[in-house]
Amino acid sequence: MVGRTGPQRGIRLAVQQNSSEAVGGLLWQERAACRGPLGSVFFPPPTSERKREKLAREQKAKNICLACPVMAQCREYSIAIREPHGVWGGLSEKERRVLL
Repeated sequence: MVGRTGPQRGIRLAVQQNSSEAVGGLLWQERAACRGPLGSVFFPPPTSERKREKLAREQKAKNICLACPVMAQCREYSIAIREPHGVWGGLSEKERRVLL
């Protein structure tokens, strides 16, 4: 971020400040509903998956996100760092790319 200018830098700084103010840095991750054995549905498997399987996996992940107490922080964080993989804050990789 050092030396960067423009809207991207502002978004990243704002997200970092909001996340730290809201839940103490990245401690929000400890309260995330995706922690534990269900975490595997948030990322693609090591082997290939068919489109229908991918959509079903992503929908399961999004359903978990809906009940998550830190969904907003997760979403903001994933957009700020341009996370390229998985479901974060109820958004798939494709959905996040549209926002960038």
